[in-house]
Amino acid sequence: MRCFRIMVLSVICVVFIFGCGPKGEEKIFFEAEQALIAGDYVSATEKFTNFVINYPGSEFAAESQYRIGYIHSHHLRDAKSAMDAYAILFRLYPKSSQVALAREDMAAIYSGTGEERKAIGEYAWLMENGPSGKKDLYRYQIAMGYIRQNDFRQARIEFEEILKTISISSSPLKPQARLQIANTHYLEGNMIDAVKAYDGIMADYKGSGIYAEAKLAKASVLEESGMLKEALELLIELKAEYPNKDVLGIKIDATLERMRHGTPAHRSEAGNLAASGEGR
Repeated sequence: MRCFRIMVLSVICVVFIFGCGPKGEEKIFFEAEQALIAGDYVSATEKFTNFVINYPGSEFAAESQYRIGYIHSHHLRDAKSAMDAYAILFRLYPKSSQVALAREDMAAIYSGTGEERKAIGEYAWLMENGPSGKKDLYRYQIAMGYIRQNDFRQARIEFEEILKTISISSSPLKPQARLQIANTHYLEGNMIDAVKAYDGIMADYKGSGIYAEAKLAKASVLEESGMLKEALELLIELKAEYPNKDVLGIKIDATLERMRHGTPAHRSEAGNLAASGEGR
């Protein structure tokens, strides 16, 4: 099927190149697309802009207006112009499918500039009005926004809602949501609940990438809690599992250094972890 689609696209390109394809507005849109593909972003923006001005009622107009914002955002790195282009899209073509794509890009722009509340607002809009199949992904992004605002409690609420509503058990969002819940406990300094959550992930996803991430995070909790021997054991076990050997080597060296100097635990949670056996 994929080969068939590639062949069809190739035939269409050949038809356009030799001048046998559709004329008028379709040809002008194609020329703008060609400029974009060639990396001539300024020219592409001008062509798409002229297209919208000259053919505002065309079936390609909303796509052209979206491309203007996308080029400014992803290629010209001009966030303000991208936002302006998307605002025009919302005003002229509020029912177009490109609106959701523009909202997604706006959310990413806001998050990238530290405006997490605005990013969350865009994702909230998308949850209400965007594609239903992406609602869990939008909620995940909302939860990550709360983490970046250090609102760990609200982040957990959002992640837990994903676990309740996610329809596909094999979805990668499910283990990621569980990992982030564990991370929120860690970031709050709630080491006992963090270790429990990491252990649960390790039990359910043994042999997977998420298993290695949870194991490394658990080692960090134990190391920070002063349980250096237990942390080192986990890190050594990870040598055969964790892909980033450099990061793992740094963690092992740092833990060994603390053990050599007899650095005491600096969190009161350490005693609780040892007493409850959660660190083993």
